[in-house]
Amino acid sequence: MTSQTQNLTILPPTQETIPSFSRLTRTLLPINYGPKFFEASLQPPSPANAYSLARVANWNDSPNSGDKPQSQVIAGIYGRIQLVTDPEHQKPPECQLYIATLAVLAPWRGKGIAGLLLRSLVRAAVEFVEEARTHAHVHAHDQAQAQAQTDLALGQHDEVDDVWTWGPLTAVCAHVWEVNDGGLGWYCKQGFETGELLKGYYRKLRPDGARLVRRGVVGLLVDGKDDEGVAAELW
Repeated sequence: MTSQTQNLTILPPTQETIPSFSRLTRTLLPINYGPKFFEASLQPPSPANAYSLARVANWNDSPNSGDKPQSQVIAGIYGRIQLVTDPEHQKPPECQLYIATLAVLAPWRGKGIAGLLLRSLVRAAVEFVEEARTHAHVHAHDQAQAQAQTDLALGQHDEVDDVWTWGPLTAVCAHVWEVNDGGLGWYCKQGFETGELLKGYYRKLRPDGARLVRRGVVGLLVDGKDDEGVAAELW
């Protein structure tokens, strides 16, 4: 990694970076997201914050002769983990990561930072879901064991199945405003498939349509473009 890439850090937002994160997004995107929207990501994903999580890209200027380095939020991504169920109940429920906002300041575009943010958030979401599934399985197993002991004492022998409250996180998706050709092109380059135009998706924008883009998460985790690899491609 070069000395320049060492100046870039990808981290969860903090109380100090939320104002800059909010201001950056409000400036670059056509929809106004207030600070409270982003403050939800300060806590670990949970029902209370709609399973929100985020990452910000900080640029840290090299210190000069003992001066305190200056840090600037130059990009950010915000998403939510969603549980997706099969309407026909033919498949078990799975999770997807929905990208609500993704913005990069103009001077830093075209350097791979958006891709680094995407992969960082996908990795965090996958790790969270896997941990949640593990805890759910252990909890369900403990409950099943306790129930089995009770049934045995009562002379009942019904089989108790494991209960999974989470499915694996298998996909990442986003809505792209119909006139945002640059954004749609970027997602396509990242391997996303483009869905049909959804008219009326944005109530306050004109035109009001959006396209749903979607792809699997596997390639984002195993195609060699981890945080180190992507950072090395920035310069």
